[in-house]
Amino acid sequence: MSYLVYCVLNRDRPEPRRELPYLGYPRASIMMRAGELGAVASEASGADLAPDLARLLAYSKVVEWYNRDRSVIPMRYGFILDTLPDMRRLLKDHQREYLQLLAELDGCAEMSARVELDEPQPRIGMRPDPASLLLTRSGGSYHDRPGTAYLAKRSGYYADKDDLERLREEACGAICAFAQGTFVRYVSEYGERGGKRVLALHFLVSRHLIARFRKALRPLVERDATSITITGPWPPYNFARSSAAKLPI
Repeated sequence: MSYLVYCVLNRDRPEPRRELPYLGYPRASIMMRAGELGAVASEASGADLAPDLARLLAYSKVVEWYNRDRSVIPMRYGFILDTLPDMRRLLKDHQREYLQLLAELDGCAEMSARVELDEPQPRIGMRPDPASLLLTRSGGSYHDRPGTAYLAKRSGYYADKDDLERLREEACGAICAFAQGTFVRYVSEYGERGGKRVLALHFLVSRHLIARFRKALRPLVERDATSITITGPWPPYNFARSSAAKLPI
């Protein structure tokens, strides 16, 4: 029998006062304890190797349920151990790192800000036409060198990449400036969603400052509600790694 692990927490914290509701399979019914740590888990099945949306949502709700009453190190879906002794060994082998990370996360939750970035505007006159730099003069006329079109295209790509990097930095700086004093630290990620470029900032925020964090960013949201979205509080998924060690999370 293998086991699906949801989160790691301090053993000395009391059990949540509310009973965990049944959210469909998998059901978190196992609390493994070792030293000063505990781990929440359930029996795993073959379906956990290719989970459907319902399983993923049930998993996240279990992590959120425990995170409401205490600080947890949330696992991402798919962290499976073969045996209960393996789970106990995990807690023992990483006792120091997990305890340090729980201390860092204590009393905090994760808040996220997602920003849809506009496409950079063409920069007219800022630099010469890349193609003109790759021509050679022969007999009073200009001729393309081999690969000119490709190199010109790559030059344009890097120019756009520089603009996008600057745009991300400016957006990140503006949001952090508005939220200054309301968060412990942040991490950022960048990608595309629905054909649009999206910058996501994840903030580690003290629970008692969540309302203040939302209020600090409200002017940005009210100014451009279609491009900026604030979500949370969430379990601190994006901070579930210790700065002192690489952990199997």
